[in-house]
Amino acid sequence: MNWEASITNFIQSLAGYSLIQYFFDIKDRHNNNILVDVYGHIIHIDFSFMLSSSPGNMNFERAPFKLTQDYIELMEGEDSDIFQHFKLLFFLGLKYLRKYKKEIIELIMMMTECKGMKCFIKFDKRRLEEKFFENTTDE
Repeated sequence: MNWEASITNFIQSLAGYSLIQYFFDIKDRHNNNILVDVYGHIIHIDFSFMLSSSPGNMNFERAPFKLTQDYIELMEGEDSDIFQHFKLLFFLGLKYLRKYKKEIIELIMMMTECKGMKCFIKFDKRRLEEKFFENTTDE
């Protein structure tokens, strides 16, 4: 695998991973829980804390997704074409997921019926709905 293909895989998987973190409030995103495979894909390996749960219920991670300076440097900085491509992929992913807002929320609401799952104890449906920017146009 060459460098360009690995960077492309990294950017594409980072955009998807960022969207998943954003919508599902994935927490505990330290580097021991994030892997990168030999092709450049990001792989998150611990989903113990999401939606309304966080380690120690401290809710210390306030950023909607993990975008470290290391990631930005790998994309050659915030002014690079690579970083602009990442932002475009993130936007297009958000735009696409907005079409399925109802289905995504219904799926999560069905899962809230599972008693005993910590991630649903403080789950706020309205907060999730707001993440879709329903009162905003694509432009």
